[in-house]
Amino acid sequence: MFSTVTLALDGIITDTTHMHYESFLYDFNFFNIFLPDNLSYEEQIIFRKNDWLHSLLSLNTDQKEDIIKKKNDYYSTYLTKLNFEDLYPGIDNLFSEMEHLSIKINCYSDNPLAKNVLKQLGLNYETNILTLDDLSNQSSDIMIVDHKTELNHNPSLLLFLTQDYSNNKRVHCIQNTEEITMAYLKKIWEEQR
Repeated sequence: MFSTVTLALDGIITDTTHMHYESFLYDFNFFNIFLPDNLSYEEQIIFRKNDWLHSLLSLNTDQKEDIIKKKNDYYSTYLTKLNFEDLYPGIDNLFSEMEHLSIKINCYSDNPLAKNVLKQLGLNYETNILTLDDLSNQSSDIMIVDHKTELNHNPSLLLFLTQDYSNNKRVHCIQNTEEITMAYLKKIWEEQR
C-alpha cells in the first residue's frame, strides 16, 4: 500500500487563478494600464506567474516590481476570503480518508501563505507544505497535479487532472477531482504492481 500522496495546492485542492487575475486587475487601476476584465479561464492562467510582465516594455524594472508588490499584497488579502466552499469536490473526503489511514499528505505551493490557505479551507493545516524546488528532493508514492504543472520529479504513480489523453503508461489522466477517491487510488496502485 502507498504511504505518501503529494497534491498541488492550487489546481487540485482549490483554484486561485481568478484571484491572481483579479488582483492584477485591481492593481492595474493604480498604474493606468488597461487589462481586459472578461478573459476566459484559460487566458487567466498566465496571471498565476509574473513572467508575462516582461513583455510590458513601457514599464521600467522598478515599476514592474512595484506592480508585483501591490498585486501580491492584494492577493494575500484576497486569500483570507477562501473557505470550505472553495475546495474542489471530493478533496475533503480524500484528506479525511488519507488521515484516517495514516497516509502522509504533502501539498506543494510556492505561496508563503499555503498553511493559512489550508486552514481556511478547513483542511489539516499541519499537512507538509513543499515548494516546487522541494519536489525534486522529495519522494512520493502518488503525485496528483493539474495539467499546467511542470515536473522534474518521478513519483511511482502520476495523475494529471486534464482533458488531454496521455500515452505515458505511468501517467493517469482524470477528468475532475471527484474521481480522486481512495478506492480509485488503491485500484490503480494495485494495477501498477
